[in-house]
Amino acid sequence: MVAEGKFLTQLAARLNVARQTIRDLEHNWAAGKITLESLNRLAAGLQCRVIYALVPERHLAEVRRERARQIAESLVKSVAHSMTLEAQSISAPEKQRQKAQAVQRLLQGNPKKLWE
Repeated sequence: MVAEGKFLTQLAARLNVARQTIRDLEHNWAAGKITLESLNRLAAGLQCRVIYALVPERHLAEVRRERARQIAESLVKSVAHSMTLEAQSISAPEKQRQKAQAVQRLLQGNPKKLWE
């Protein structure tokens, strides 16, 4: 506890703030409410810099493939429905083949098409 108190005092002095401000920063951090401004001030006092990033939960290739599958499913479903209305329905294996082809075209094409 003495070391912690000494550290708080030193950090507060570096940041030119009260020890309570440091405690408040720690509390806000733990609660997930700390601001970037506060983090930057804290980092400067520790001679550090803040780096923040959005990190995907899945590999980008997996995300792209899933999105391509969703689009392909929608496209094939729409076309299959129209063909059924015209008494030209397609078989389940043919739908699967068309979906697979659509996925490949989407993945090989402009990546922007996946997110339009």
